[in-house]
Amino acid sequence: MEAVLGIIGICLLLLLIYAMTIRWPLLKSIIWIGALLRILAALIHFFIFQLPDGKIDAVKFENYAWSFSQMPFNDYLLSFKTNTLALTFTWVLSLIYRLFGRSPLLLQCISIFIGVLCILLVYKLSFLLSNNKK
Repeated sequence: MEAVLGIIGICLLLLLIYAMTIRWPLLKSIIWIGALLRILAALIHFFIFQLPDGKIDAVKFENYAWSFSQMPFNDYLLSFKTNTLALTFTWVLSLIYRLFGRSPLLLQCISIFIGVLCILLVYKLSFLLSNNKK
């Protein structure tokens, strides 16, 4: 079931990326290359073998998200007031686990989308610095 949720997440991600390429046609090829490389890496990591850097922080964040999602609802809401900001991100990820169940590939789709947004932010920043769209 977790693989099915991840594949559904990838399909939704592809639709979002397609909408982004319509909105920013100058970045169409860059957005698709960045997104497809990240999707390919996520699929290789999930289905074939674990990539070298995907075993340390990603596993810890995923385990924190899973443990937060298993808490009773009142404890879950109180756990948002953590001392470290890194756990705030896992708290948001655990909300997805609470809604849909455990699927690490679905969480990787969120990471892929944030990576594609970084491409847009770099474009906008370079445009502000150079005042040239090309």
